[in-house]
Amino acid sequence: MNATAIVERLECAEMRTGSALPVARASLARRLGVSPGTLESIRRGRVKRLAHDVFVALQRALEHQLEREIEAAKHELAILRATGARVDAAAVAEVDEALARAREIILEARQ
Repeated sequence: MNATAIVERLECAEMRTGSALPVARASLARRLGVSPGTLESIRRGRVKRLAHDVFVALQRALEHQLEREIEAAKHELAILRATGARVDAAAVAEVDEALARAREIILEARQ
């Protein structure tokens, strides 16, 4: 995933908290230790060279965001179970396939 796609993904995740883009971008920039203008430039494709430490910070932030989303999904499943709601078997099979693919990607990345 390139830096532009990572910034877009992280900003969208931040906006899901109800923040407008400028507020979400400022919050994300603060966490990453960069200026909001840097994120805007990356997203608009105006950066010719991206510092390695900034790219590593973006990758780590994306990893943490994915971990938070996994935990949120686990929580939603726990709520469904606690309320006695039935989970559609087809949906469970689809999630299982997605997890299998995720495992394959992680194993490939380790090599």
